[in-house]
Amino acid sequence: MSGMKEEIKNLCDIRIDKEGTWYYRGAEMYRTDIVRYLYQYLKKDEKQDYYIEMSDYDRCRIDVEDTAFVVTSVEKLNSDERAGKGEIIRIHLSDGSEEVLCLESLSISTENVLYCDVKGNTFKARFSRKSYYQIIKDVEYDEKLEKYYLKMNGHRYFIKENG
Repeated sequence: MSGMKEEIKNLCDIRIDKEGTWYYRGAEMYRTDIVRYLYQYLKKDEKQDYYIEMSDYDRCRIDVEDTAFVVTSVEKLNSDERAGKGEIIRIHLSDGSEEVLCLESLSISTENVLYCDVKGNTFKARFSRKSYYQIIKDVEYDEKLEKYYLKMNGHRYFIKENG
């Protein structure tokens, strides 16, 4: 049993809806400082269930409707040319952080919801309606392959389809 953690059975009474809004016992958590604090301790188990872990002895499951992270806005920038990256897309996340979009991780659901990987590919993030429209204007369609892609720095990044 060394090194293995026991299954997390207790529920925190915390829920995150598909728009990234946090609730405690049904009431919206308005304090962004508390929500951002909790994001620091957010993890996923091998079954992809979310939980908050403050310590080995203080863990509880949370209910996440879709993804815990939401892309709230998108901006296309010219990165430092010396770094050899050219254009980048910076995404702003619901936890107040920002990072460079991993273009290879873009995927879309059958309901046309756009997703990407964040936090070092640890979590999936759902694009908000606003951020979806900010990025979709740069998406093109390859009629031959019948696939959508984002073209940046001379490369085509195809958007995968989620089942």
